Amino acid sequence: MSKGKFVDITALDKIVRAIKSLSEVELQKLGDSNFEIQIKLVRKRSDDAPQASMFPLDEVAAKLATFDDRREAQVYLRSVAETKKDLERVARHFEMVISKQDTVDILADRIIETTVGARLRSRAIQGTAASENVASQSPEKKAASS
Repeated sequence: MSKGKFVDITALDKIVRAIKSLSEVELQKLGDSNFEIQIKLVRKRSDDAPQASMFPLDEVAAKLATFDDRREAQVYLRSVAETKKDLERVARHFEMVISKQDTVDILADRIIETTVGARLRSRAIQGTAASENVASQSPEKKAASS
């Protein structure tokens, strides 16, 4: 073997383990001239890789339903769902269509609009937001505004 083609013993050990894991049918194909052997290298996922955080989606949905301000809801959502996968889980919980091209910011904005934004628009259409604001004003402010 040339210097550049040196194969480490651990590599040969991996090849032997791969051969031992073959099924009977696959072992028979090794001797068949109609088949060729290819070695495919695949990166193993590390067990130390951070697992997707498992937050309760029902609680997140309930909490988002309590916000009357998009920015506060955005801050809360980003503190709970820190990764794109987390945001995708939340979006799927709300049965939203998601795309691989969606960025973290786009996903977060769409979730907020689906939850908080939809409720605020509904209130505005029904006129309940205006009546709630008037009802919460003090008598002095009511008199000043009329």
